[in-house]
Amino acid sequence: MKKFAKFLVPFFAVLIVAALCAIPMQAADMVVYIADGGTGDGSSADKALGHGATYDVWSVEAYQECAINRAVALIAASESKTGTIVVCGPMTVKWSRQKEADAKTAADFRIQPEFTEATSKNVFADVNVTITSVYNGVDYRATNQAAFILERTANQALCVETRVNTSWDNIVYRLTNTVDRNQTTGNNMFAGFGMKTVIGEGFTTEVFVDGQAIEATPDNKLYFPQIGGGARYTSPLPANADITVLGGIWNGVGGATVGNADASTTYGHLEGNAKLVFGGNAVALGGVNGGTVRSGCGLSGDVDAYITGGTVYGSINIGGNGGFLDEDSTAKMTITGGNFDNVDAINDYGVGIAHNPPKFTLLDLSALSEAQGKALTDLVTYVDEIIPASGAAAATTAAPATTAAPATTAAPATTAAPATTAAPATTAAPATTAAPATTAAPATTAAGTTAPATSVTAITVLAIMALASLAVASVVVSKKIKG
Repeated sequence: MKKFAKFLVPFFAVLIVAALCAIPMQAADMVVYIADGGTGDGSSADKALGHGATYDVWSVEAYQECAINRAVALIAASESKTGTIVVCGPMTVKWSRQKEADAKTAADFRIQPEFTEATSKNVFADVNVTITSVYNGVDYRATNQAAFILERTANQALCVETRVNTSWDNIVYRLTNTVDRNQTTGNNMFAGFGMKTVIGEGFTTEVFVDGQAIEATPDNKLYFPQIGGGARYTSPLPANADITVLGGIWNGVGGATVGNADASTTYGHLEGNAKLVFGGNAVALGGVNGGTVRSGCGLSGDVDAYITGGTVYGSINIGGNGGFLDEDSTAKMTITGGNFDNVDAINDYGVGIAHNPPKFTLLDLSALSEAQGKALTDLVTYVDEIIPASGAAAATTAAPATTAAPATTAAPATTAAPATTAAPATTAAPATTAAPATTAAPATTAAGTTAPATSVTAITVLAIMALASLAVASVVVSKKIKG
C-alpha cells in the first residue's frame, strides 16, 4: 500500500498537467494597418498595406484590390476570421464593381474578402472586422490625417456595401464629390447587406464637393449617406438585418433595405426581420425608419427598433418608408432618449409606401419622463398602441382620415453646395474624439497579431478541480499510511 501511495501524487500531477494542456487556446486576432501608398505587409503603421498593383485602372475586379479588401482577405484567411483594420493614413476608394457607364446612378463598393459576381448574394458571415483609426494609444487621424475616403465622381457614385460583419469606430468617413456628381436622387448609401453592422460614437462623417465642405443641415441631406441594415437594392435578400448607429451624420436611417424612391415592387426586398438601434451622437437629417429607408422597397419580417439618443430631423416611421411584403408583419419602436426638437411627426409607416402597412404598431415610451413622453405622444399621427411614460394613462391615437401618398415625391431639382463653406486646410480629428479605453491593443502585437487568450470550458474547469481534489486526497492517504 505504501508503494502504491508513492505513485498517487505524481500520477495525479501528470493528469493535471495533461488537462491544462488540453485547454483550448483561442486563435490570435489579426491586426492589419492600411493606407494609400502602403507597400508593406500591414503588420505595423510603417509597414502599412496599400492597394494592389492593378488598382490604378478600372476593371470588373479592380475594387477587390483596394487596401481595405486586401486586409479583409487576410483576416478571413486567419484562424479566428476576426481582426482589426487600422486605417493609419488616408485610404481612398475610387472604384466600384460597375464600369463607368453603369455606375453613374449608384455604384456598390463591396467590403468583402474575395471577388463576387455582379448578381451574387454571397456573404461571409463568419468574418468579423473592426475598422478604426485609433489603435494601441495612437490616433492616426491626428498624427497622419487618417480617413476612409470615397472618391465620388460623375461616373462612380460610390456606395458602401458590407458583406462581412463590421464595427466602425474612431474613424473619419469622408465623401469627396466632384461638382457634377448628381446629388438630387439620393444615391449616396451605406448598406449593411444583412450583416451585423455597428457604427460607433467615434464615427465622423465629412462631405466635400470640389473641396467645399458641406454643412450638415436638412437642406443638404442628400449629400449625406443613407444607411440601412439590408441591401441597397438587391432583391430578394434573405437575411435578418441588424444595425446599430451611434455616430455619424446621415440622411435617412433604417433597419432594413435602403432601396429605391419610386413605387417599384421588384427591388429592395428583405426576406427577414429588421433590428435597428439609433443613438449616441448620431444625426439623422432625413428621419429614422424602423424598417426600410426609402418608399419603393419592403421586408417580409417584423421590425424591432430602438432610439436611445442622437438627434432626429423630419419624421420617425416605426414600420419604415416602404412597408411590408405580407399582411402579418408587426413593428415595434422603443424610445428611451434623444433630441426630437426638429421631428415633425411619428407615424406607423411612411406616406406613399409601395407595399402593405404593418398589421400592428407599438410605440414604447415607458422609459421616458412624463413630460418627454407627452411631447412625443403629441407628435404621433397614428400608432396602434402606445406604452406611456412614467405611469401616465394608456394612450391611443385615432387613425387619420386619409393616408394616401401624394402624387409626386420627387427630390428637388437642385441641391447645390453653399459657396461659403470652404473646406479647412486640414482635417485632423478634434481632441474630443479620443478612443475609448476598450479599443486599446493588448500588450503584445507581434507579427501584426494580438497575443492569444485562453478559453476554459466549464467541463475542463470541473475536471481540473476534481483531479486537484484527488491529488490532495492522495497526499492525505500517503501520510496516513506512512504514519
